[in-house]
Amino acid sequence: MTDDARTRLAEATKSHRKRIGLSEAAPSPVGIETIVPKTARELANAVPDSPGDRHYRTPEPIVSAPVVRPWPATAGTSEWAKVAAPLQQAINAAITEKRWPIYICGPVGTGKTCAAACVFKGWSGSVLWYEAADVVSDVIECRMNTTHTIIRERDSKSYQEGLHTIFRLIHETSLLVLNDVGLRKPSDAAYEILMRIIDRRIGKPLVVTSNLDPDRLAKVFDDRIASRLLRGAVIHCVGDDRRSANAKFMRVKASSTARPNVTEEGR
Repeated sequence: MTDDARTRLAEATKSHRKRIGLSEAAPSPVGIETIVPKTARELANAVPDSPGDRHYRTPEPIVSAPVVRPWPATAGTSEWAKVAAPLQQAINAAITEKRWPIYICGPVGTGKTCAAACVFKGWSGSVLWYEAADVVSDVIECRMNTTHTIIRERDSKSYQEGLHTIFRLIHETSLLVLNDVGLRKPSDAAYEILMRIIDRRIGKPLVVTSNLDPDRLAKVFDDRIASRLLRGAVIHCVGDDRRSANAKFMRVKASSTARPNVTEEGR
């Protein structure tokens, strides 16, 4: 830019500032700061829907709608009233303390699946419920067929779901529930798939139910899977049937040692 052009630009700028009433000096930060409290006071004293504030509308209160989701098909309709108080307390304490994963084990009929279904139904975020054997079969089927997908159904409509999507959903969901882990001794492929699923939930909400107590879990799988599933809160349900008056529940707190510390709570 030539000197003549600079001079003409400076004069035009000066004339413009004078015309709109601006000071020659640069705006002061202190001056700007004095505007903020004044504006805040004006807004605080404004009367909603008054003629001087005709564009203001009192916002509608935001009410969080309860999460509505069906009960897991394999669990059926359950309710917390059917879950024994010590089991409820152990689960609630583990969730409050964020001790993930929560491993609920014990014989058939002691309320494991019922309790997990109640957590599933009441969870406020996104949640997935998988029968452990089913999700392993889904992954194997995706790997073996030519399309690398499986057919799902939702709301009477069919759609394809690929291997990548299965593991992405497992990784991203707020809570994952794996029901009935270890129903049978796993093949090498099933072991590897279960390990991948568990690794994607490290440090994230995960609830696992199983008939295998901690010792049997390590024998059916190995120490690597056992250490991953037992690092959080282990709740051992003891009794032939959850309706039995003699049913008891043991809460096992994971520790840094090979054997967890055990405390027993009776009902």
